[in-house]
Amino acid sequence: MNPTHITRPAVDEFLDLFQMTQQSHIASTRNPLNFFTTRPDPVVEYWGIATLDHTGTAVISLPGYFEAQTAPGGRSVLLTSEGSVGAQLSYEPIIDGRLTVHGTAGATFSWLVKAVRIRIVLGVDSGAERVA
Repeated sequence: MNPTHITRPAVDEFLDLFQMTQQSHIASTRNPLNFFTTRPDPVVEYWGIATLDHTGTAVISLPGYFEAQTAPGGRSVLLTSEGSVGAQLSYEPIIDGRLTVHGTAGATFSWLVKAVRIRIVLGVDSGAERVA
């Protein structure tokens, strides 16, 4: 893997946003949870339960720092319908931290997003290093 350099202000902005979102999560149970999974790559997981609207769509907003802390590749989405009769469920690629799910209108489902976390290593002269 080849590291790409990012600027110190970008790292500071990421860390500020991460801290604000974590504090917000503690204050509200409506935000997705943020935990780590043990595997060869560092991975973050977010999960929850949602219901498709009358058009059969649900848009789930992941934490504001999702795009900054995860690699564009290596993302997985798992969807499971609730109830004895399975609903049709599909999703679009995550864009700008939003997961869009389509399927049977009114269906309730659980969702799980796993993504490879980038590693930020602060450097003395170079500001920061971003490794995906």
